[in-house]
Amino acid sequence: MLIKRIKNIFKRFFLRKFLITILVLFLMFFLILSIVSVFSIFFYASTKNFDCSVNGINNFINFVTNYKEIFIISFTLFGIYLVVVQIQQMSLTNKINLRNEWKDNLYETLKNIDKENLYLSQHIKLRAEDIFDFLFDIGFKFEQKYYLKKFFKRFFKNYIIDFERSAIENKYTNFKYYDIQLPYSLIHFRKIIDSLLRPSFKYKNFNDDFEKIYIDEFNRIKHTIASKSYEQ
Repeated sequence: MLIKRIKNIFKRFFLRKFLITILVLFLMFFLILSIVSVFSIFFYASTKNFDCSVNGINNFINFVTNYKEIFIISFTLFGIYLVVVQIQQMSLTNKINLRNEWKDNLYETLKNIDKENLYLSQHIKLRAEDIFDFLFDIGFKFEQKYYLKKFFKRFFKNYIIDFERSAIENKYTNFKYYDIQLPYSLIHFRKIIDSLLRPSFKYKNFNDDFEKIYIDEFNRIKHTIASKSYEQ
């Protein structure tokens, strides 16, 4: 399983950049060869007293054909490079459009959370760009629990205590906080999870796994929150 994860990470984040780097290096190499070849051709023409006679033109063409492979490869690599740049530009444009659509939808949903859990709403807004980049890199699909845990740890794990305190400030209670089994902030997460994420249909236990990860962390730090008596 670990080897598979490493291979997936390499494929997503490094393979494409590696191939593009190799392409650019080859292109630079053959462009330099092409420039050297052009200078060689001009040098030949100047030293051989090039004339416009049939023999002179034939000799010149024969000399130029010695470099045809270099020119063909250079133009081919340059064409491939232009295609790659165009594809990257299209991909970037698509990413920007998708990000804007995602943020608009998310922010609209967060309006309903502002009054219930302001800190959670502000936290997601501040990290929205980073959250989107993470989700975009995995195609908005949590097909493995590994990525779900990684996502939770990176963006939310260290902030649950703040999410809870923000929720409690807007929650009237007549009992001590440590008696509560279900985090208030998890209830708020349930309202925004569909706008925030796009779980893969292959991941049937997505909601259950997310809530379990959240509650496990909540139970671990619950005593910290309970150290302050939250009674209204």
